[in-house]
Amino acid sequence: MGLLNRYSVHLAPSSNLDPSLVSRFRKLRLKALKDDPQCFSSTYDREVRFTTDQWEARLRNDSAHTFAVVYSDHDPVSPFLEIGYSYLSANDWIGTVALVETTPAEPLSKSRLLHECVVFGIGGMYVHSEHRRRGIGAMLLEACEEQAGRLSSQYGFSRYFIGLDVQRNNRDAIVLYGKCGYRPRLNDLDAADLVRRLESGASLDGLDLDGTIILEKAGVLKRNSVAVELGERL
Repeated sequence: MGLLNRYSVHLAPSSNLDPSLVSRFRKLRLKALKDDPQCFSSTYDREVRFTTDQWEARLRNDSAHTFAVVYSDHDPVSPFLEIGYSYLSANDWIGTVALVETTPAEPLSKSRLLHECVVFGIGGMYVHSEHRRRGIGAMLLEACEEQAGRLSSQYGFSRYFIGLDVQRNNRDAIVLYGKCGYRPRLNDLDAADLVRRLESGASLDGLDLDGTIILEKAGVLKRNSVAVELGERL
């Protein structure tokens, strides 16, 4: 059995929260803010002061769906089974991400497809430094996309759209997102040039690496199925 088979991703609960689960959520989030502060809009100094109620409120947010990866001996199960709650309570979190139901930003707001899809954002992506380059980021993105498809189906839509911000100097993250099908906006030629160079290993001389770029991905649900065909652009 390969090492990756010991990792599993689970959707965190939004009610009946176990104190141990909340504590593990807090621990990984604070580590992320402390180790990679440039990747987040919030700060360690701010969130280390959060009360237990504030951490619980994040998990109770019906519009934010938190996923976490743990490393243990249990057999792999679907990310959406309730048995996963016990795994999240019993094991340290080593990776996390949030899928957020959101409102569309320009230029999507002008699209004729706006009212035919559900719009999501991805935020808070983090993988513990000791567990990187093992496919965990891709696992988290796959779980987000599956959840986006599930929710879109529940809401009666046949397609969904996911957007995310990433620091321009975060090469590993940009390459990961690219491999998973996330691309720059069609009219952002500068971001497209940056992504091409990063993916090809070309020199970044002359490029502005400050700030963020927006990457996007869309999915279309198959009929009578939650499965999705990913990569179609809106």
